[in-house]
Order: sequence, then structure tokens, then C-alpha cells
Amino acid sequence: MINVFGTVIQDVIRQSPTNMGEITTTSKPINTETVEEYIMLGAAQINGVLQRANIDSPTLDNITTYICKQAVISFAVYRILETVGNPNDPRNQRALDQFNALKDMIKDSPQDLGNQMSASSTIHSNLDAQSLERNRNRFPRW
Repeated sequence: MINVFGTVIQDVIRQSPTNMGEITTTSKPINTETVEEYIMLGAAQINGVLQRANIDSPTLDNITTYICKQAVISFAVYRILETVGNPNDPRNQRALDQFNALKDMIKDSPQDLGNQMSASSTIHSNLDAQSLERNRNRFPRW
């Protein structure tokens, strides 16, 4: 089973542009089933990055889980914008850039991720609230 890092449809909808309209089980071209699919696709990519870094996702600390969750949300927002938005809308690229930046953070700095108690990894979390806040400012809201 794919770890979605606690991501639910409402997380994605909250970060999607407000001019999109309501997403329901029957809305078109995006419905709740589509959003769930995008969540799974984003989560699969992040799980793959964690697996290649030998990080056991069930043992992630809260900050790392938050980073992974935000990456999944960013991917889902990107796919929604790609489906319903104008291809020239800069929000499309911002959402993709945010996803890639978070994915790269996980991929390029595995020593900064993980849980000290992980049996499968000696990676320790060096992230603190200040660094999380600094990185959060790199990714503006839509």
C-alpha cells in the first residue's frame, strides 16, 4: 500500500486556486476520484524517492512527513491545474516547481530526513522549526 502521508482530498482542494469551482464526486473534468488518483501518483513518486534513499516511510518524523505531504499536495495541485487551467498560467509551473523542489529536498538531503528510532536507517532529522519555516517561504500559496 502506498503511504500518502496523511494527505486527503480536502488538503489538495484547500491549496488549489479558488477560481476552479467546486470539486465533487460528479464534477467535470476534475472530480474527487481524479484528485485521489493524483494524490496516489504524487505519493508513489515520493515513496520511490524515500525507498531509493533507504528511508522507511512508516518511521518518518513529523517534519519529514509534513514535507512529504506537501510534496504530494503540490503534485496533485499541479495535475489539477494542468487539466483545467490555461497552459500559460504561471501557477502550473509554480506547482510543479514546488513539487520538484520538495522531491529534490528529500532526494538530495536524505541525511536531514528520517526518524532517529528507525531500525532500517541511521539517518537523523536535523530539520528544526526555523528551517521548516524558511523553506515554507520558498513556496508561496496560490
